[in-house]
Amino acid sequence: MKRFATLDDLYAAIPPTACKGLCWESCIAGVRAHPDEHERMRKLAENRPTVAKVGHGQCRYLTLERRCSVYEARPLICRLYGAIENSQIGCEHGCCDEPLVEAESFELMKAYVLLRSGQYEPI
Repeated sequence: MKRFATLDDLYAAIPPTACKGLCWESCIAGVRAHPDEHERMRKLAENRPTVAKVGHGQCRYLTLERRCSVYEARPLICRLYGAIENSQIGCEHGCCDEPLVEAESFELMKAYVLLRSGQYEPI
């Protein structure tokens, strides 16, 4: 398994998506994230007064326009959404041209869990 020193290293391994904002109903409250990810989102949201709750159970960072107000600081699980081929979290709207195969996404998730638990030492 490839070793990742930081969250940003993990993020760099995910193919880019050109989000069209058509899957906002998948943005639910209670998504688990690394403490550093929570901090990044909180800091970014401080400067974005448009943040508003869209509905019960929706992510607190969705705007009234149903877009992610912290898109550039979103956690790994949100970055993976739409970037995995043939999965329950694959994009049905064509937002990712070259998605990961499931095995690659599992490796990233394992590395993320290890990084979160402090079992990963920076290289």
